[in-house]
Amino acid sequence: MLISIYLIAITAEAMSGALAAGRRNMDMFGVALIAFVTALGGGTVRDMLLGNYPINWTQHPGYIYITVSAGLFTMVIARYMRRLHQLFLVLDSLGLIAFTIIGCEVALKLDYEIPVVTVAYCKIAHVHFL
Repeated sequence: MLISIYLIAITAEAMSGALAAGRRNMDMFGVALIAFVTALGGGTVRDMLLGNYPINWTQHPGYIYITVSAGLFTMVIARYMRRLHQLFLVLDSLGLIAFTIIGCEVALKLDYEIPVVTVAYCKIAHVHFL
């Protein structure tokens, strides 16, 4: 279940990054790069700060294909995104929650103390009340 939510999360975040890149009139490479960094950059920083190696997306290169494809696909359907705004917001919120839960799981797996995990769960409450 969590892996499917994670896939939705990286897809939604990649689309969000692609929309931001499109608003700045970036080319396809720029859109793909921003989509990748938006979707997988936070997890990369998390893994580096926690000392969790190898980085997650290096073990699962399919995540790169998903984020780049979602970014480029978003370029094509960007004009229709206004109609899907509510759905996109829900998926984006689910993505943020999934990233938080996965971050907490990684921290617990690496034997970090409960206060660190508690702070991360506060992020879920923040997203919920936005």
